[in-house]
Amino acid sequence: MTTNTTTTTTLDGGQSSTTHDAEGAAPVGALVGSQIGIDCPEALADWFERVYAQAQEHAGRAPWCHGGSNPSFIAWLNAEAPSIIRPGARVVVAACGLGHDVAELVRRGYDAVGFDLAPTCVELAKKEHPELAERFFQADLLDLPARLRGRYDLVVEIHTIQSAPPSMRPALVQGLCGMLHRHGVLIAIARGRDVSEPIESIVGPPHPLTAGELESLFAAEGLTPTRAIDDFFDDNDPPARRLRGVFTVDHNDA
Repeated sequence: MTTNTTTTTTLDGGQSSTTHDAEGAAPVGALVGSQIGIDCPEALADWFERVYAQAQEHAGRAPWCHGGSNPSFIAWLNAEAPSIIRPGARVVVAACGLGHDVAELVRRGYDAVGFDLAPTCVELAKKEHPELAERFFQADLLDLPARLRGRYDLVVEIHTIQSAPPSMRPALVQGLCGMLHRHGVLIAIARGRDVSEPIESIVGPPHPLTAGELESLFAAEGLTPTRAIDDFFDDNDPPARRLRGVFTVDHNDA
C-alpha cells in the first residue's frame, strides 16, 4: 500500500505529522482534538460536531472515513450475512459517518437507514449520497428517540463504541441494543487491544477494546455472541487489530 506523510492542523490548534494511505484518509488523531474532559453527552456531541465541521473544510473527509464501506463489514456481508439477514430486512447503521455502509446495504437490497449525532455529519452523508438523502437523519444513541426502539432486524455498529471515552461505553451499548427487535441481530466492529494493555495507557480516540470487554458490554444488555468474536489484524499498513462480534438476544434470559 502506498503511503505519504503530511502535516495537518488539529482541532486544538496544534499540528501533527500524519501518514495517509493510498485513499487519502488520515488517522483519527490527524484532525481531531483531545477527548480529555469529555464526560457527558453534551460535551461528546459538541466534540463530534467540531470534528465534522472541520472535515467539511477538508472536502468532507472526516479522519475515520476511507471513501467506502468498512472492509471488515464487507467481508461479513459477503460470507455470513446472507444466512442470517435476508434482503429487505430493516437495518440501521449507528453513527453512520458519510453513509458508505448504508449505501452498500441498500445496494444489496436491504432497507437501510443511518443516523449520526452530528448534524454536519448528516448533511455530509446526504451530499455524498444524494439519491439516498432521505435515509439519513440526526439522532443520539445516548438519548434514543422512541421511533427507533425495538424496530430493526439488524443494527450495525462500526467504530462507535471505540470513538467515545470508555466511561460512556455502557450507555452507548444500551442505545444500540435498544434498537433491536426481539429476534434481531447486531454486528459490532472495533479496534482491538491485548488484555495486558491497560486502557488508561492509550490516548484516544480510538479507545480499543479487548474481546472480553466487547462481549461483556453486550452481555449486560442480554445479548450473546453467535460464535467466538473475531480477533484479527486487518490489511492496513501497518496492520490494525480488529474485533468483530455478531450478537443476538439471549431468549433463555428473557
